[in-house]
Amino acid sequence: MTSPTSSEQCMQSLIEEVQASDRAFAQNAIAAGVDKAQANWIEAPLIAEALTMALIEVAQTTQTSDRIAANLRAIARALDHHNVSH
Repeated sequence: MTSPTSSEQCMQSLIEEVQASDRAFAQNAIAAGVDKAQANWIEAPLIAEALTMALIEVAQTTQTSDRIAANLRAIARALDHHNVSH
């Protein structure tokens, strides 16, 4: 196996920078939407339901359902672990 060339490393670095920027933009946009819903006294479960429906739509239109499903399972595990009471 050959090591990546400088050009390949540069391209990968550029891709990672763009993805980080896009991720930050998306997170800020979604956070602003959640803040706006909360400011309008929308109940938290309804906000979560709307976010879930948006995730489903993204998964269906972008054919990323496997990746999104894995993320949702990780979220569910984290929430289950966080909500354990003794």
